[in-house]
Amino acid sequence: MQEEISLREIIEVILKGKKLIIGITIIALIIAAILSYFVIKPSYETKATILVNNNSFQQVAGEELTSYLNEVVSTQVYSERLKSQQLLNRVIKNHELKDWTFRSLQKNLKVDTEKDSKLITITLEGNDPELIYKTLNAIIVESNTFTGESISNRLSAVSDQYKAQLGEEKEKLDAALEDYNKAQVAEGLPAIVLLDALTKEGKQYLIDIDERYLDELQNLDKNKQVEFQKLNNQVNALTSLYNKYNEKYEEARSLSKLFNLENVLTIVSEPDLPEDPVSPNKALNMAFAVIVGIMVGIAVVIFQHYWNETNKGS
Repeated sequence: MQEEISLREIIEVILKGKKLIIGITIIALIIAAILSYFVIKPSYETKATILVNNNSFQQVAGEELTSYLNEVVSTQVYSERLKSQQLLNRVIKNHELKDWTFRSLQKNLKVDTEKDSKLITITLEGNDPELIYKTLNAIIVESNTFTGESISNRLSAVSDQYKAQLGEEKEKLDAALEDYNKAQVAEGLPAIVLLDALTKEGKQYLIDIDERYLDELQNLDKNKQVEFQKLNNQVNALTSLYNKYNEKYEEARSLSKLFNLENVLTIVSEPDLPEDPVSPNKALNMAFAVIVGIMVGIAVVIFQHYWNETNKGS
């Protein structure tokens, strides 16, 4: 019964102090309105989605070259590059975005990737809708340009590497072939030569052997046959190795010519010029202010009532 009386007293106290509660709620509402409409700057947001399709390399490149290119273009690498200091400073400089610093741009830029997905969502927030729209477009342009340059540089480096190896193997092959032919001349056998040939895999070397060589080789003693067989195996091995590097070199050169960045990086959705701010949420702020105002008002009224009752008792 005492609990029922206490609850009734509380309700009566609240009803008696309703004017104070309403007043406090109105004050909270006014403060929220001033903050939402005049103090807090509106924040806008624009997004873009990019598909990183590095599987396209596998259609035109071998396994080794594909691994090289995956170091330059992958979902993880591209995501990290988007927020890198090198790229963002390049964006600010090349597009004259003086309103940004590297730190402020990096802070407002958000890059999200889903697990086991090649889609990257790029979000940029700011107080100026036109600025963030222009900036996000600039980030995409510069990132794609930078990625294209990185791929071209990597392909060029790989081509130069294969070309150097190709030259080394050519020297070894020429030396082995010279020794081979000298040994044959000493025995009165016809020499063999290398022929340039165009095959399905590209330009390669083929060994041209006179038929007399095969017949006369059988007439040599066993030791000479073993010696010639070793030289023959060496020439064949070096020829195969040369053709292998030549194939890789031509592959790298062809990929460099046929490479198209649009096949690797596809803009699924482009940035939009935002019209409505994402914050502050004025309606939510007002509703929150009303709730807080009522709660604070009730607390003040109850505290005031019991304070007065305590003083009377004293």
